[in-house]
This record gives sequence, structure tokens and C-alpha cells, in this order.
Amino acid sequence: MIPAHHREFVAANRLCVLSWNRSARGGGAGGGGRASGEAPPQTPVFYVTEGDDILVSITEDRAKTRALRRDPAISVCVLGEEMPYPYVTVFGTAAIETGLDRATEVMSRVIAAMGRPLDDEGLRKLRERAEREQRVVLRVTPQRTVSNVPAPK
Repeated sequence: MIPAHHREFVAANRLCVLSWNRSARGGGAGGGGRASGEAPPQTPVFYVTEGDDILVSITEDRAKTRALRRDPAISVCVLGEEMPYPYVTVFGTAAIETGLDRATEVMSRVIAAMGRPLDDEGLRKLRERAEREQRVVLRVTPQRTVSNVPAPK
């Protein structure tokens, strides 16, 4: 069970760092492989939530997308942007959602969360970008959390 104050923190913020397992095969950085003792890759991204799930726009052709399809274990460290820089780390499972409409919707929600909602022309250009970049949606479903955010008294 995810504590309510962790859920609220995740829903109220927008910046996180993703970390996932690379494949045991292949080579080097970005190639999907992992040498013995090499740390898992990390990527800072903006996100939105849907219920308890975290949604991130990623591209189909990236190593992280392939790696998460093979092994859906993921951690997401959600960061507060104000001192004392609180965080909630979510450990969960990843699923990749396809579809141009869905990818465009999530990208639009992320942009709106950053305070820049789009007009019709902006949405049209965003959809073209999502198609050109082969955008998909990474859905992270939480299983447990750790945090430095104090529980309410």
C-alpha cells in the first residue's frame, strides 16, 4: 500500500528521475548492455499522474523502451523543486502504451503542467512531433515507496 502523503506528493510534482535495468546482453552506454558492476541508467523527465500511476512520454526507438519491455522493473524518484528538496521514490512496474492519440495527450498534459497549455495550432504541431518521434507512453504502476517526506501528524 502506498501512503496517502506519498501519493499526494507525487501528484503535486512534475520532475522525476527514471531508473531501470539494462539487458544482460549487448554493449556500452545506450546500447542496452550492462557490464558487471555498472549502475543502472537514469533519465530525468517530466511526468503527469493518472490515479496512482505515473505517465511519461518516451520514444519507441530508445534503449530504455526496449529494456522496459524485457524487464518492467523500474524506480522513479519524484523530486520536489523547493528546499529542502523532498523526494518520493516509487518502485513499480512499467508498461508501454502505444497510439498517437495517447502519446499526444500525455505530452500535452506534461506541457500544461509546466504552465504552457497549448492552443489548437500548438496541439496540431505536438501531434506531428509525437508521430515524427514515434512517441509512446511509459506507465509506471507503483508497488511500494520510500521517502523523506514526513507523514502528517
